[in-house]
Amino acid sequence: MLPVDAQEPLTGASDEVVAARTLHGALGDSARNDDSPFRAEDFAKDFKDTVDSVGASTAATPLYDVPRRVT
Repeated sequence: MLPVDAQEPLTGASDEVVAARTLHGALGDSARNDDSPFRAEDFAKDFKDTVDSVGASTAATPLYDVPRRVT
């Protein structure tokens, strides 16, 4: 995890929020937009659902047999 700016107290923010704020501060971008409709929890759920869906759709696919060649 990135180091947290000593001037900015932790207020129960998630690690992702703290890391994003630290990165923005390091880049010189002090503007914040906490009104975003996107949340890390929503992204994580959608990502997990997508991974589960791909896993389910490829579970019955046989493994590809890679032919061996002596070089």
